[in-house]
Amino acid sequence: STFMPIILGSNKTTVSVATGQNDFYPLYLLIGNVHNSVQHVHSDAVMLIGFLAMPKNKSQSYPEHANTKEFCQFCHQLFHSSLLMILQS
Repeated sequence: STFMPIILGSNKTTVSVATGQNDFYPLYLLIGNVHNSVQHVHSDAVMLIGFLAMPKNKSQSYPEHANTKEFCQFCHQLFHSSLLMILQS
């Protein structure tokens, strides 16, 4: 058997073409035993596995809730639930 580390990564990506300036959070999977020179270029070592559900910018869309404990907890739960759904499928 072989040990193969798996790395998950995500970043906010703003898409303005045909979407009206929406933010997306793609989730990437990377095999951890791939050399750095291969990891940092577009290659078969990196794979898009889904998109994380995230609410719009808190301060713009929900200014009255942006800093409440409940809204922050909602954002954390949404992030972790999205990860769980993607990784279970």
